[in-house]
Amino acid sequence: QTTHNGQRVTASGAYLQDPPENLHITTNATVTKVLFEDKKAIGVEVEGKKITARKEIILSAGAIDTPKLLLLSGIGPPSHLSHHRLPLIHALPNIGQKLHDRLFICIVSIQKPTASHHRTSYPTAMTPEKLMSARKQWATDQTGELASYHMPQMIGFIRSSTILAGEEFGKLGEESQRGLTGETKPTYEIISQGPHPSIPAPHLYLATAVAFHATESSTGSVTLSSSNPTDAPLINPNFLAHPFDRHLAINAVREAMELLEKPELAEDVVRVAEGPGGKGDEEILEYIRSTATSMWHPCSTVAMGKPDNPDTCVDTNFRVLGIKGLRVVDMSIAPFLPR
Repeated sequence: QTTHNGQRVTASGAYLQDPPENLHITTNATVTKVLFEDKKAIGVEVEGKKITARKEIILSAGAIDTPKLLLLSGIGPPSHLSHHRLPLIHALPNIGQKLHDRLFICIVSIQKPTASHHRTSYPTAMTPEKLMSARKQWATDQTGELASYHMPQMIGFIRSSTILAGEEFGKLGEESQRGLTGETKPTYEIISQGPHPSIPAPHLYLATAVAFHATESSTGSVTLSSSNPTDAPLINPNFLAHPFDRHLAINAVREAMELLEKPELAEDVVRVAEGPGGKGDEEILEYIRSTATSMWHPCSTVAMGKPDNPDTCVDTNFRVLGIKGLRVVDMSIAPFLPR
């Protein structure tokens, strides 16, 4: 999250207030494929119009749309391109593969009106009059309701000995175990005040969310649903595919439920509005499967790596392997999801 002088700053705010003379931005224009001469990228097609490049093409469409665009352009697994009758420009088997993401699970409790940490203090829950007043106050002296970042008000990075001592952990590969046992590596994250798209928000509620990485064995994929650029891709996050991920999710949610029972929090709770029916493994897993969602931290679908690694799609200079004049500069290139 980029900030300046205590305020959130967008890419536009940071870089486009004084734009260079040679910068032209076209909005509401969808790039449908990259154009090639042999294996050199020479331009892009934008809704039927061809735009050519003097030097290079730089893609930054994110971990979902960048692999989609490369596949539509003929770069990816040959069998997948052949299935959609797309001409092969260059074979890169892992375009769209190895999708990493974080799983997001939420427990919602109804808070007493006297509680200091329910959602009515969040800007989207304010009345229009209260929000206008808060904006004026912030513009005047950077104080008031908007001076606090209300999402979240409570956050913790938890290292759970229970999870790391489980039989499932012992079955992980050495690399995955190292990634979970480093001195500064949390097992999971707890966030309070986090909104949850699959649960209707009751009045005076506190959402306590659990978020964690999937292991290497639970990575997913982004593939084409058709050769039509306007069709959404098929996204398979493959959450909970590995036994350790299920073990982690169950125990993390159970520990979050126990946290809400601590006297310091329990005194403000009227009841749990959405949560597992009990603390048993099957009850918790059933709740996770029915309500969990992505935390929207996808990456690794056009992974960076060494040229001799079969998983590599771009080199350390962001260049797509086997192609001239084409680079990728978004989170799809991250070879793993940072903890």
